[in-house]
Amino acid sequence: MTTRVLIADDQAMVRDGLRVLLDAQPDIEVVLGRPSSLMPAWSHKECK
Repeated sequence: MTTRVLIADDQAMVRDGLRVLLDAQPDIEVVLGRPSSLMPAWSHKECK
């Protein structure tokens, strides 16, 4: 079973660092997103 993780942060360094750490885990699929400030991360299309 794969766990999907949405990374939503306005700092590119934070997003990239988290992605590197999470990509090393075989059971985690990273969904990298940068939703606009008007759209909460949980409503991102990849979360549904």
